[in-house]
Amino acid sequence: LDTKRMITYLEQNNHRNVFLAGTTSNQKEIYSYLDYVIVLTAPIKIMKDRIQTRDNSFGKSEAEWNKIKSDKELFEPLIVQSSDFTISTDKAISEVLSELYHLIGF
Repeated sequence: LDTKRMITYLEQNNHRNVFLAGTTSNQKEIYSYLDYVIVLTAPIKIMKDRIQTRDNSFGKSEAEWNKIKSDKELFEPLIVQSSDFTISTDKAISEVLSELYHLIGF
């Protein structure tokens, strides 16, 4: 993550609702510029089903899938611990959005 660039963007758009997605090793450097850090998560079986049925090929090989499982196990607890909220995406997208909007006061 290019934190200087991201911070500049966030400062320039402070008056707008900005949603970011992804994880990086240095993401905590921008946390003070965010109103909330919300983790979207899913049970491992649902993740596997979603990966197997999407057009993107990443995660479909055994090696890639094992990396995804390992990363989830190692890093998700750390990310959740430093977040404000966690939302499970094991439900319809409309329910996920409703929960998200409720948490942030939309």
